[in-house]
Amino acid sequence: MDKTEKEWLEILDNSFAEVRSHHYPEDAPDWYEYLSSYIFGFDTDDAWIDKIFVIKALEVCSAINNRRVFNYIESNTNNYVWYVLMCNMPFFSKTLEFGCSIRSSFWHSPTFQSLGLWFGEEQYIEPISFKEDEWKSFINALIEFAIKESQKEILFRKFDKEGQVDDSKRFCW
Repeated sequence: MDKTEKEWLEILDNSFAEVRSHHYPEDAPDWYEYLSSYIFGFDTDDAWIDKIFVIKALEVCSAINNRRVFNYIESNTNNYVWYVLMCNMPFFSKTLEFGCSIRSSFWHSPTFQSLGLWFGEEQYIEPISFKEDEWKSFINALIEFAIKESQKEILFRKFDKEGQVDDSKRFCW
């Protein structure tokens, strides 16, 4: 799939709307439930846990995409625990290469499959193989989607250009 970050963001927007349209309005998933179930493959049956897992997964995605894993895990002990936990989740374990240490992981020949991606009106259920740059665009689109959908709620920890966590946008639990 040769798509830009902007095209992936449009696909995610369309896919989220399509998934929501298959539910009664009161049961339609929120953006974090969509990402949790349909993208990251978490099965929590708990919206609050979905939100926490998605935020942490996106933090880890950002750290890996920006090659700032050490900055992320050294910023506090909780980040290190969440990082190792996420790297062992199927979404990450299937798309990462650890090299000589889990702390030096990087994206490697990612293949992704989801029942929550729609291209126009057609559900795409086949596995998608990505080149590293294409995968990074997809990951960046996931992060942009979350930021846009959250309406800048104080739920998402955002990294500055140096890979440091901006604690003014910190989710407390």
